[in-house]
Amino acid sequence: PWALLVERPNLYVAMAGSHQVWALEDERVLHRLAGNGREALIDGFAPQASFNQPCDLASDGRQLFVVDAEASAIRAIDLVGRPTVRTLVGRGLRDWGDADGVGEAVLLQHPMGLAFDGLLHVADSYNHKLKRLDPTTREVRTLAGTGERGHEDGSVGSARFANPEGVAVRNPLVFVADT
Repeated sequence: PWALLVERPNLYVAMAGSHQVWALEDERVLHRLAGNGREALIDGFAPQASFNQPCDLASDGRQLFVVDAEASAIRAIDLVGRPTVRTLVGRGLRDWGDADGVGEAVLLQHPMGLAFDGLLHVADSYNHKLKRLDPTTREVRTLAGTGERGHEDGSVGSARFANPEGVAVRNPLVFVADT
């Protein structure tokens, strides 16, 4: 297990080692919500979908957002109706880089952290940046970081990070755990 998220009445668990997402419902029943255990980037009905090391979670109450680190992807699991997994951004295990844009044009490199406040804030760890993702349009823009590894305070365009891994939002502030 790598991360937890409470979305009452459930507790969700990002199971990085088994490439799955689990749910503890009403503190009584623990079950696999999504992921078949194979390491791959496959969307579809949640129990049949595949993940690549899910490592952080966020939610808007209707969707569970998942950082899929090894695929350099951000995924969504629909929590209303039949649970379905879909990829918001990311292409798979060997497709990574640093490109803002929309949907399949976006490249991340081993994202690790995630927070939601209407937009998703992504700790794009190996690119040393903090990015914002609109889950509706799938547009990604760099929020802060030059992309050059370092430790430097300053404006969002000049600040430097060294493998940011955690992110939390308390409007209007975004907090970053810079490892």
